[in-house]
Amino acid sequence: MIIKPSNTLKIRHHKVLDAYFAERINTPQYKSSDEKEPVKHKVVSGDTLSKIAKKYSTTVAKIKADNGLTSDTIYVGKTLSIGSQPKKEKIGDKVTFKSLKSANLGDEVYVVVKTSNLANKKVWLNVNQGKEKGVVEKDTPMTLQKEDKELTRPEAIVGAYAKDDKITNKTDFKDWAIFKITLGGKDTKKEREALDKLKGKKTFMYLLIDAHSPNNVKVVYNGKNPDKEGEPDKRNTPNYWLDIDGKWFELKKGCDCGEEDFNKKFECTRYGTAYGPVYWGSEKLADYKYWDKLIKERKVTKEEKEILVGMSENEGKLDSVQSYDSEILTVGAMQKTVNSKGKGEFTIQVEEFKKNNPNKYKELFENCGWTVEGGIMYYKDPSDSNSTKITGKKLKLKIREGFKSTEFKKMLKCKPLESIVKASKDEDFKIKQVQDFIDRLKKKVLPIKPKGYNYSLDNYLKSNLGKATILDHHINRPAYVKTDFGKALDNFFSKKNKEIEEFNKKEKDKSKHKTKISKNPIEWGESHSDYEKEILDDYGVNRRGTDMKNRYNKMKDKF
Repeated sequence: MIIKPSNTLKIRHHKVLDAYFAERINTPQYKSSDEKEPVKHKVVSGDTLSKIAKKYSTTVAKIKADNGLTSDTIYVGKTLSIGSQPKKEKIGDKVTFKSLKSANLGDEVYVVVKTSNLANKKVWLNVNQGKEKGVVEKDTPMTLQKEDKELTRPEAIVGAYAKDDKITNKTDFKDWAIFKITLGGKDTKKEREALDKLKGKKTFMYLLIDAHSPNNVKVVYNGKNPDKEGEPDKRNTPNYWLDIDGKWFELKKGCDCGEEDFNKKFECTRYGTAYGPVYWGSEKLADYKYWDKLIKERKVTKEEKEILVGMSENEGKLDSVQSYDSEILTVGAMQKTVNSKGKGEFTIQVEEFKKNNPNKYKELFENCGWTVEGGIMYYKDPSDSNSTKITGKKLKLKIREGFKSTEFKKMLKCKPLESIVKASKDEDFKIKQVQDFIDRLKKKVLPIKPKGYNYSLDNYLKSNLGKATILDHHINRPAYVKTDFGKALDNFFSKKNKEIEEFNKKEKDKSKHKTKISKNPIEWGESHSDYEKEILDDYGVNRRGTDMKNRYNKMKDKF
């Protein structure tokens, strides 16, 4: 090729365009297969059969036939079968990166470096101290971890993510170098002590990106080329990001549990011969200040609020935490537990919170030593670099250290549970508690069929008192609900049938004879509320559990 003076040449410079801290977000992607899977629809407030039929492109008649319905009446919480649809198969994840402005010491984060004309090239990274001395001296790189190795200068290859077949949008990253790092080394004691002395227990960091040294090429940084001749700037390499006011990355100490807020606030209590800590809490479900917000956002209905508030006096506080019985620990108004194997309803609750609120999960649990892995809850003392994660009997003993007969009724520290109390006071986690109450009522309690009967509890219980009573029992003695409500129904039908038999014996006019009450509560009609009240007055006081008569009478007064 001959170059003439009049020719315009395009010079493809190696460039680094942008760099920032980020959180990785995976969104599962699916494809339809030839296999079929059943379609289920859970009835919500406002649903009708015609609306549901229109939504799924079917007919009211078919829905009724598939679900054995004899009328168009449906109830909130009921699950309906709606034919089938092609089964979805996961083909991978769509990956996106959300910019982070701050993180805690010990957090796992990503650093995204966007480039041009640097495919398959190495990129080096330093996370440097900004402004003034913090965890290290100013303009000095802090220690990081990458793939469980400590280092100050990790490297990544531009376009590595573009070769990952598990990422459905992998071509988006052909010009990106992506680092997955942990902020801090394996022992962060010195850094934590340094952060303790700083205002707000935080410091400011910036990124230094180097793509020229490892590749021995000239690189233009920040997407700019200040040289008039079209060459990269030979005077200085402006390869810093986030190094100015308003852009600094905040590195925070993280969990402060055990240092101030809950110091010596756990009472040493006794259960049989066992001693352990209890924090009784201060926040009643009835006093939850965001009820109106939840109702406005349609996360809770007014009726559901009344049900929960009505039974709340019988339950613990939203922020109550204890460890003195057979379980490792028990938390919140619903008294969810972590059992002796590290599993249980609280473990499930935290695992769901982790999925929906990953950053808050890190802040409230992970940074304070608590993790959920594979359906099991673990604890590792975050201030002890030599500690290992524990669960089961070891965790129970760790929590109860120092709680013994000589300390009975005294107020003591309990570091592992201090972070759990802090989490239970968090607004997002309290929302999770409230929603779990509703989910428990709808998904676990009302679908129960009493022993010996073919109809679920949602068909028998239409009143708020009824729903509050059954939920109260299920929270405290879930294994007895099915049997005890069935027994109350047995008593009701036995009593009513006897009354009807005696009436018919006395009444000579057969045209006035009464028929037995249907065991299908849907057919009770206008008598439903009277029948339900009679059943509840028996079930409420005779159901098995602690102080059930008094608990029921308190709820009756509420309603």
